[in-house]
Amino acid sequence: MSDQGPQAAGEPGSLQLDHAEFAEGQPQRCAVCSQALAGSYYEVAGRVCCAACHQRLVGAFERRPGPAGFLRAAGAGLAAAVAGAGIYFGVSALTGYHFGLISILVGFLVGKAVHWGCGGHGGWSYQALAVALTYLAIVGTYVPAVYAAYQRVDAPSALLIAATVPLRGGVGILGLIVIAVGLYEAWQLNRRPRLQASGPHALTPAAWRR
Repeated sequence: MSDQGPQAAGEPGSLQLDHAEFAEGQPQRCAVCSQALAGSYYEVAGRVCCAACHQRLVGAFERRPGPAGFLRAAGAGLAAAVAGAGIYFGVSALTGYHFGLISILVGFLVGKAVHWGCGGHGGWSYQALAVALTYLAIVGTYVPAVYAAYQRVDAPSALLIAATVPLRGGVGILGLIVIAVGLYEAWQLNRRPRLQASGPHALTPAAWRR
């Protein structure tokens, strides 16, 4: 955090104790609570605020969602994964073709759902969750083909075999690239954001006038 204040906009003029003006362009009120700023101010995510609001905003940003937030993110991500797989099967049923590019859409849907569930806090645990659910949704689309090829296997076994299809090269180079892009989409949507905060910055009286 920087503790250097803005420079005064000019030399002091004649003295008057009952009226003070701040340098041109300097903030005078907190953008959060609208209270008048006195002596100094802070900047949080581009917003000028007082010390109390600065502390509250930074505290809210650093507060983690906890187990309840993780469960909410997992539930939302799982619902998005099911919806993404449903879109894949729907398009395949209507067109008769298998579009691997839907994997990117699945990654986006799951990533956004997890991001919503964790309140935008992000972090490696939510990134891993989003990637796992995205991969599960993608390989789930191979289950019918696996089941048709191995009709004696049960559903869990079919899912396990399907999960290894990309690793065995069963989707080709282009298919692996598309899957990788989908997984990356889910990952990057849940990066932990950085809060730009600085202060305190001094409010410097520019002039005292009669």
